[in-house]
Amino acid sequence: MSLTFTQLQQRFEAGFLPEKAAGLDSLFQYVVPDGSNFFMRVAGGALDLSAGDAVDPADLIITLEWHTLEQLLAGELSSMQAFMFGHIKVQGSLSLASRLIELFSTDAQH
Repeated sequence: MSLTFTQLQQRFEAGFLPEKAAGLDSLFQYVVPDGSNFFMRVAGGALDLSAGDAVDPADLIITLEWHTLEQLLAGELSSMQAFMFGHIKVQGSLSLASRLIELFSTDAQH
């Protein structure tokens, strides 16, 4: 069963660690080949997730299949494993990608 965007949003919000976002103001674009793109802005210790493509240029672009995202959220796959096996492609700063992983609790399995 596929997650709806609302369920996805709830999972991201539930796992978000605002204390880890101190000083961060970044836009993350998620590109999903089936067209389920979404983006996330982290600024001022807050998370804002929206469906579609961001109007502003993203600081980091993450390309992955929806199935991979569901595996990440279910804890069946770690972000590092997905990256190493080529299931996630990243355009932009790898240090920002590492920071992104730290923004979410391991319980949320982002």
